This record gives sequence, C-alpha cells and structure tokens, in this order.
Amino acid sequence: MKILPIRDPLIYGRMTYGIPLSIISAYDSLFPWFYSMYIDIYMDTPELFTLENARIISGAYKPVIDHETITRDEFFDLNLSIIDFLQKAIDSNQYVYAFFNKYYVPGTQAYKNKNHNHNLFIYGYDSHRSTFNVMTFDNSLKFNNIVVSYTDIEYAFLNYSDPDPILNNIYSMTFKKKKYHYELSSIINKLEKYLSPIETYSGLNSYQFIQQNLVGFLNKKSNYSPSLVNYHVLYEHKLCMFLRAKFFEENKLIAPDIINECHTIVQNTLITRNMLMKYHINKNDYLIEKMITLLGLIKEEEQKLLHKMIIELNKKRGHIFEST
Repeated sequence: MKILPIRDPLIYGRMTYGIPLSIISAYDSLFPWFYSMYIDIYMDTPELFTLENARIISGAYKPVIDHETITRDEFFDLNLSIIDFLQKAIDSNQYVYAFFNKYYVPGTQAYKNKNHNHNLFIYGYDSHRSTFNVMTFDNSLKFNNIVVSYTDIEYAFLNYSDPDPILNNIYSMTFKKKKYHYELSSIINKLEKYLSPIETYSGLNSYQFIQQNLVGFLNKKSNYSPSLVNYHVLYEHKLCMFLRAKFFEENKLIAPDIINECHTIVQNTLITRNMLMKYHINKNDYLIEKMITLLGLIKEEEQKLLHKMIIELNKKRGHIFEST
C-alpha cells in the first residue's frame, strides 16, 4: 500500500490545472508559487474559457513538477499490465495522469451509462484490497477522491480509444522538493499584461467576447450555448485574485481595503455563474440579460481595482517571496 501526498486543490474547474494543484497544494511552502500563477484568463476558442498556465505539460509547472511522457503504443510495446505500470510509478513517487473510459469507473456519471473518455489522476494503491486511489469528476461532477478496483482500471484503460495523439499520452509526474523564490516584479508584469492584453481573446479583452457570445445566444443569432463550466472557471479566476490579494495584504504589500473590493468581485462573479445555473433550469432570458450587465460591472470594478493594486505593489517591486 502506498498513497502519495495530495490535497484538494483550491481551483479545479479544468482538470488540467486541478491535477497539478492537487500535488502542489499538499506543500504549504508552495503557496507563493500559486499566487504567482493563474493571473490571466483567455479563450481557447470563443466558447471555451481557461486560465493561464492551465495545461499540465505547460512549462509553467517545470519549477515544481517533473513529468515523463509515454504513448499508449509505447506502453503496449513494454508488454506491461497497466496495474504493474501504475504500481511501479507510485512506488517511485510518481503520480500518473492518463485518459480512461469512464464507463468502467464506478462513482462517475458515465459508469455503466455511456462510453466517456476522460482523464484520471492516480496517486495511490492498496495491493491487499486491489484498488487504486483516484481523483476525477465524480457522480456529482465534483473533483473528488474515489477508489477504483484493479479490474475496473484495467477495463477502463483497455477499452479507451481516441484518434488524438495527445489524448493517448500517459504522464508520470514527480514533485520537486527544493526551495523556490518568486519575484514580485514578475507578478506585477503579469497583472499589467492582464490589464493591457496583446492577445485578442485574453485578459480584460475576454469580457467583450463573453458578453458578445451571450448577446448572440439571447438573440438566437448563434449556435453558442453558455457552458456552466466556463463561468465556474471565470469565478475561479476571481477567486485566485482574491486569495492573491489576501497574501499580499498579509505580507504588508497592499492596503486591507483592497481585500474587500476583491471579495465583491468574487461574489458578483459567483452570482453570474449561479444565474446561468438558474437559466438552465427555467430558460428565463432575463437572467442572461442580467449576466451581460453584471459582467460589464465586474470588468469595470476589476480594472479600477487592479490599477490601484499595481500602484501599491510597485512601491515594493523588489520584494522576493521564498518557500521554506
């Protein structure tokens, strides 16, 4: 039996950052790293929001996580069972992330319901009970810990198929145990980039396209349908901003009043997300109209707040955070 350290991540709207944060969050010394990340938000497409540095294999994680990649074809050439592979990885302090067919994964919505290819994050095993410890989205669509038998893992792995080469990779991840330091100036630069983005679909620019999508949907002029996941990601972006501001205030880098302003933005973004939840139930167009208006207010408040924050942070631009 071996279980590697994990902790519920602070944000998990996309598993691509929920998974590495499950590892990183287990180490309190890395919270300064967290506060230096996820500052920007961008749209992969006009209908898909995600956070900066969201992808697991992003270079952003290299300071804290090593990863090795093997394709499914290479795996089968090794003539190993997935059970042996996972056990050996965990015994070597490696977490494993790969795609499986959730039809065979108990505790998920797809179990014995439909074929659904999705990622699992495996961080432990119990050889006496023949089970693996797994994190994934569960029956309630919560990013959660579940226990899956060896047999179910094997069926889920062998019955997975996808033509996309990237979705056929198996990633083994190892946490790097060392000291880190983070420069406040780098965080300030990211905040400034968010306020004045170069990319069309990023930073504050994203609000314009989010609102346009909602207007098109409301007027039945597009096939776009607002996704609750997207608006949860938007909420998580503001939550990160709030937690980052609290960290700055605790380190006496900004005034306490900024925290209250951040909290208001977080609450308004949560209200926006919840309006969409209600819309999916009652189909009341008025809720979409309210979302469009509230998003405009959030953008305006956030712009003012971040300008104020940057002015205060620039007074201590040379500050360096160090992990313990």
